[in-house]
Amino acid sequence: MDADRRSPAAAFFLSVIPGVGHLYAGSVGAGLLWLLGTFLLYTRIPGLALVVHFVCAASAARAAAEANRREREEMHGRRENASDVARLIDDAARRGGGSPAPAAPAAPGPVGDPAPRLMRAAFPVPAAALVEGLAKGMQAAGLLVLGVDRGRLRVRGSADLGGGLYTTAVAQVEATPAGSRVRLMVDRPEGSPLDPARDDAILREILERTERAIAAGAAREVDPSAPRAMVVVGGGEELTEDHFLEQLREAWESREQGWLPEGEWEERKRSLVAGVRLRPGTRFEDFMAICRPLADAAILDEGDLRALQSRLR
Repeated sequence: MDADRRSPAAAFFLSVIPGVGHLYAGSVGAGLLWLLGTFLLYTRIPGLALVVHFVCAASAARAAAEANRREREEMHGRRENASDVARLIDDAARRGGGSPAPAAPAAPGPVGDPAPRLMRAAFPVPAAALVEGLAKGMQAAGLLVLGVDRGRLRVRGSADLGGGLYTTAVAQVEATPAGSRVRLMVDRPEGSPLDPARDDAILREILERTERAIAAGAAREVDPSAPRAMVVVGGGEELTEDHFLEQLREAWESREQGWLPEGEWEERKRSLVAGVRLRPGTRFEDFMAICRPLADAAILDEGDLRALQSRLR
């Protein structure tokens, strides 16, 4: 169970100043009333004020407990909503867009829930430069770049495993005294064939491409007239309609569970809408018929539908 954000004990002891415990619990109006009322009692009837002060502290503890209960119910509702939306998107993906998903390659190992594969590497460049290099490296390695978070020094990408399965690549950069280092991870979804050798090959290729991108960037710093390549969110691997639905579901679940801020959710959704391509044989009308229920569920909005129509029609 998630830890409660507000401690009833803390609310009780903060009420040494009447009303502060209620403010801590999120009850601003009640806190101000307790502060004013208890203060007036202390100036007129000190004995009664002590009793009321204790009642105030107990009330603050109850307010904190009630606030925690409401937050747990709200989070439960958000998670249930995310699960419902996930099922809606899965149903849309199963209905398909008119062409079957490519056949899965022969599994090199048993099918299960593969453990993530990790690699670490250090680079003698600032953290911001490594973030840009990793985004370009993922794109050059054929991955779809899902997001570049320059504030938190993070890059996310995805690669098609075939059969409607996609692996996620996440690079977390950290500044060091000698430059920066990266913790690079690829994580296959549950039900994927176990293939650690291929996962390691993906990691090595990303790092090799990143090193080349950083070296090319250094050369351009020496020659300012050389053209600069831009990091394109959504660049790299083609974003087919089933991949679009999968990544949209992942982003929505992260948003609903509080892991993805609203601004990042909107940016990622716009990036996905801007990058989707229909496979040969997929009819535009069929794909839009899948997307309209997502707009009814407030996953997509009318602007997203118009953007899809203008790009894909």
